Amino acid sequence: SALAILAKESTGLETALPLLRLEFEKLKQLEGSNDEEPLMVDPEDSIFGSLAVSPHDFDMTLLRYLKVARSSLSKREKEDDHKIVEAALERIRSTLKYRKDYDVLAMHAPGMARKIMYHDTNPGACLYAADAGLTDKKGRPALIGRLGLMINEDAEQH
Repeated sequence: SALAILAKESTGLETALPLLRLEFEKLKQLEGSNDEEPLMVDPEDSIFGSLAVSPHDFDMTLLRYLKVARSSLSKREKEDDHKIVEAALERIRSTLKYRKDYDVLAMHAPGMARKIMYHDTNPGACLYAADAGLTDKKGRPALIGRLGLMINEDAEQH
């Protein structure tokens, strides 16, 4: 069940997860209240959006940030839930800024993949994909791809 998976994945972070959940909600409420441009969380965002993501999937996303944050801390700091949450929240802020700066959600619009990856709509673009025989945790095939976007119109065409 989803709860069993969440319990297993959150081992060692049982206190940090609800703290990060709370801090993320505070972050969403602070949007636009400081001098910086707000880091808007689009409700339809496939990672952080409240309309697009189930609570279980959102918790799993927060756990990924907590695990990475914990791994980047010193041995002593790894035991401090507040330090872990602080580091995870900083990573989330960075992700939100990147997603805003590069308008990541627009890349999910219908027909956008064709516009980005095909040479006729984006000169110099090419996509190489390979089935490396890898699978995700659910056994679904995972493709490895490399997208090349060249700016020079004189670039060799593939």
